[in-house]
Amino acid sequence: MIQVRLPWGRNTNLHGAWDTDFVQHAFGGKNEKLVAHELLLKFAPRKNDWHTGTIQAWMDESNQLAKSLAYGKIAGFRCDADLKHMRISLDQNYADEATTVVEEQLAKAGYRLAYFLNLTLRN
Repeated sequence: MIQVRLPWGRNTNLHGAWDTDFVQHAFGGKNEKLVAHELLLKFAPRKNDWHTGTIQAWMDESNQLAKSLAYGKIAGFRCDADLKHMRISLDQNYADEATTVVEEQLAKAGYRLAYFLNLTLRN
């Protein structure tokens, strides 16, 4: 597990930072309905682009983001590095980029889930 220190001083692991901290940072304690409404408005022009592709392509896209951003933007990170006894400090630029990606990925997930459910329930 990769231990990190966030720019605002919190210690966590990289997985937790992406699943929780960057989401909270992006939405500042807003409730789920408000977040969903804001994402709907912000990303509505892109929804048709996100309906194309296969589920495998969507998974590959997320995997590529993980490699290029979540891990790839960590200075000196290598897959074979022994990180058990290290804590990596993530800077504000990393957190800002992660927050932007979190917003877009949540919007994509919502639009894609709705699209998939609509296709499934029509048949």
